[in-house]
Amino acid sequence: MSDYNKLREALELARQMDEQQSEEGVDPFLDVISQVESSGGTNLDHKMIKSGMHKGDRAVGKHALMPNTVKETAVRMDREGRLSDKLRAYSRLDSAAMKEALENDPEASRIFSEELASKVLSSNDDDRKAAYGWFQGHNKTQEEIEQERYQDHDYVEKYDRFKKMLKNGKLDRKS
Repeated sequence: MSDYNKLREALELARQMDEQQSEEGVDPFLDVISQVESSGGTNLDHKMIKSGMHKGDRAVGKHALMPNTVKETAVRMDREGRLSDKLRAYSRLDSAAMKEALENDPEASRIFSEELASKVLSSNDDDRKAAYGWFQGHNKTQEEIEQERYQDHDYVEKYDRFKKMLKNGKLDRKS
């Protein structure tokens, strides 16, 4: 099978996943996350992380994807046989190259964002816990999130405000 056909298959699979996930709430969830992370894509100058596993990295794009998270997501998708050759290259990029690649490939950024959103939403019984997991660690279990008093976290409070604003039509979803 040619690389072109592999890419077409991967994009078709991504589109099918997109349709399915839209029904399950991935798109509305990502709409709110983009507001919290980047004012709906208008502020993409993310701060340098100063500590922890992401120290020295910057988030990328309107959903503030972390390079290490994209790498881990690519590896997981590859193990499951859902990664095109083009996207497989993301698992080998350093942070600076990852930032540039995602900024120049909105389709890849969308696929990784949707994959991560699906993961946090399916791992939690409500979207507020999923939002906390998006910010504090997508591999946290629901039990770990519940023990960390997620309800009072600033990120979850911002998530709630933007979700309400989007629901009430006070923000444009396509920002």
